[in-house]
Amino acid sequence: MRIPLLLPILALTCSFSQADTIRGQVVAVDKESRELSIRLDSQESPQTFAVGAGDAAIGYLGQEIVGEPVDQPSSTLPRLNQIWPDNLIERNAMDGVNRSLIREAALLGRGESLSRGDYLPDFALYNQRGEPVFASQLKNSPTVLTFIFTRCAVPQMCPATSARLSQLGQRAEAAGWDQAHFVAVSFDPDYDTPGILNQYASAMGMDGEAFELLTGDLEAIEALLRLVGVRTIEEDGTIVHNLVTLLADDHGRIVLRQDGSRWSADAIYQRMEKMFE
Repeated sequence: MRIPLLLPILALTCSFSQADTIRGQVVAVDKESRELSIRLDSQESPQTFAVGAGDAAIGYLGQEIVGEPVDQPSSTLPRLNQIWPDNLIERNAMDGVNRSLIREAALLGRGESLSRGDYLPDFALYNQRGEPVFASQLKNSPTVLTFIFTRCAVPQMCPATSARLSQLGQRAEAAGWDQAHFVAVSFDPDYDTPGILNQYASAMGMDGEAFELLTGDLEAIEALLRLVGVRTIEEDGTIVHNLVTLLADDHGRIVLRQDGSRWSADAIYQRMEKMFE
């Protein structure tokens, strides 16, 4: 998946196909009914769409968005899927950062990856609240960085990683470490939109501001994966992958790296304790 930069402006008709892409401004949100009213670029009157629970929770009120409308035979409202923010200024800033990230990954030697003592690379992705997040924002305090995808069905992999990250964040909150960041980057942006990550964060107990579940441009995510040494293979309808979890200090320097699905939240917590003494 690549978030489209130039999108066709479509005249509104009585039906949609999944090939359509629309853009417009959200002018009203009904979170209870999970509906967004959008003033499309091609229409004067707003059009109402049914959306998923995560997209309704984000709301995007007053913001420009893009999405894929699909007719629902059982409803008078079309459904809007694959919703992404569409702020041109933000997107250009993010693209600039990610171009540098991609170049950095291309220069990496075969078999090399970031290790203890290296610095987290700059990247720019969207979080589960539909907000752009720049890595530079994370480098002012300790940051835990790991990688998941929400459709992962192997209990000891992404679900276990997400559960540990959630527990770690809750322990940090109880300890008063308000500035710590707990970040999970999805390597499945074709499915994991901000709205999907919003639902996932809620289900996994990662509702707090300290949690950043990130998604966005596939090429940028692949560059980040290469830099940290996460390898993915699409196989039998799923994504086979290894796991890497990093702890960086308040300068963005990696102080702890754990490879594998059995990474220790206790080890990270103990290291963070020293940072907050």
